[in-house]
Amino acid sequence: MTSHPPGECCFSGSVHEGTPVGEMTTLGQVSAYVSRPPNDPPKKALIYFADGYGIPFINNQLLADAFASHGYLVIMPDLLDCKVYPPPGPARPSGLSVDKWLAQHPVSRVDPVVQATIAALQAPPYSMPASRTAALGYCFGAKYLIRHLRSENMAAGYVAHPSFVTAEELRGIRCPLSIAAAEQDDIFTDEKRKETEGILREVGAERGLKWTICMYSGTRHSFAVRADQNDERASWAAEEAMGQALRWVKQFIAE
Repeated sequence: MTSHPPGECCFSGSVHEGTPVGEMTTLGQVSAYVSRPPNDPPKKALIYFADGYGIPFINNQLLADAFASHGYLVIMPDLLDCKVYPPPGPARPSGLSVDKWLAQHPVSRVDPVVQATIAALQAPPYSMPASRTAALGYCFGAKYLIRHLRSENMAAGYVAHPSFVTAEELRGIRCPLSIAAAEQDDIFTDEKRKETEGILREVGAERGLKWTICMYSGTRHSFAVRADQNDERASWAAEEAMGQALRWVKQFIAE
């Protein structure tokens, strides 16, 4: 594997403050959080594959809104069928572990949600062509972005601190990929990052694909979504990681 399965570090970090401006809607049979850009109708789109806290988590909604403010229609589908990983506290069932939670979300259930989201985005009322669509994936969601970079349904992909991506999945990509890595990460470790780099070298040479991996000093897994906003260094890294995503997709997405 190019990254280990999710662990408790995938659910650490800070909760952000703010007021989301997007809305919940249904795309076909898929529930999704949708954030619209200032320009209407939008001419380009991002599909946001969220981490294990899913679309109800305010950090994910605020980050989706931030991307939308740069001119993108942002679609964040409910990959988890409302079964998000509960934060520590009374809401977490006794005896729940990351492994037990992950077993509720097999590839056979999540893949169809991704496929339905892409299909709905390409159909009316959005009618967004693949050349104007890119995708973002965080932790749990990164796996499903990479799985679907093997088709021509999007122009490029960006992931931050990916988890449980297999070497086979990574070797299958056919679209440009950018990765934001944490310096200290028990999931996307130094070993897994180097393995990923080796695979991307092979894929890039074979298919002429562009790729990049950027590591952010002083960061831990989940920093791109749950950085402590009161920590200058952590906040800087999260902003830089978002900038990396924006710069990357702009290269490949049609205006």
